Amino acid sequence: MTYWVYENIPLRRTRVHLGSCSFCRDGRGIHGGGKRPSGAWYGPFDTVQEAERLAASRKRLDNQKCPECLPISEEEATEQEAT
Repeated sequence: MTYWVYENIPLRRTRVHLGSCSFCRDGRGIHGGGKRPSGAWYGPFDTVQEAERLAASRKRLDNQKCPECLPISEEEATEQEAT
């Protein structure tokens, strides 16, 4: 299992995905992959923690896991509400 990070430049956000996610497709995404004016894929990463570190390093306003392939747990939701 691999993890990828998509950085959406216009929306100033990142999303961590499983490589098998239909939005990721092992870094090819839905628009064919690579770096484009609208964003870029980073990876693959062996762990979700590695992917999250890269996402945080991009210093975007919104860093989250993909809700389709990596839905957050109730515990994570409670932590997000507290901040």
